Amino acid sequence: MAHSKPQIIDKPLDLNSVELQDLLGLIIHSYNNHLTGIMGHTELAQLEECSAGHKLAFDQVLSSGYGAIQLGHDLLTVIGRSLLSLQSLPISQLLELLSEQLADEKLVLNLSQLDDFNIDTDKAYFVDVLTLLVRFIQVLFKEQSDQNTPSITIQTNKDHRLEILASEINLTTEQQASLFNPFYSSRMLTENKDVGLAKAKGFFKQTGASIEWINQRGFIIQF
Repeated sequence: MAHSKPQIIDKPLDLNSVELQDLLGLIIHSYNNHLTGIMGHTELAQLEECSAGHKLAFDQVLSSGYGAIQLGHDLLTVIGRSLLSLQSLPISQLLELLSEQLADEKLVLNLSQLDDFNIDTDKAYFVDVLTLLVRFIQVLFKEQSDQNTPSITIQTNKDHRLEILASEINLTTEQQASLFNPFYSSRMLTENKDVGLAKAKGFFKQTGASIEWINQRGFIIQF
């Protein structure tokens, strides 16, 4: 019995149906996973007994990996600038959006002492980054506090400063020094596979703001 030849339909990819944000997210996610895997296996191999030559080779692989991380960070910064859609928005409106996004989380979010002011920012990205910061505190809070439900306070003042308070959390000197390095906070502190708090630092830098961590205080963002 003769088999019919399968019909080949030459249908080009409709790039208009692919969201640029989703495509970049996929590339970045794959990049992070591969690089994290390579460096993780290399670090494990270093712990095994090996010759001086092998140790040197592992050191070189790790050095290349750290260079790739920095390159990825620089690329994400450039890509991020092209994707941002800046608007002048009241900080109170942005924090209300954050509160709505975190409504189902097991935490108490207090928005107090809010002095309103406008900032030039990307609305969706801003809420996403603040969510990242709150969830970071949420993870550390559960590790360092006896309370079951984190209570996180966000306040602003007329000096165009926003503070995400976390008085119960203390980081070591080494942790504070590396906190905003690519992959550090995610791999070493929250066991996630993402860029970590480097995403927040890069975003605020792109929009003309700055972020720092102060022990027994929390995140301080200056616009």
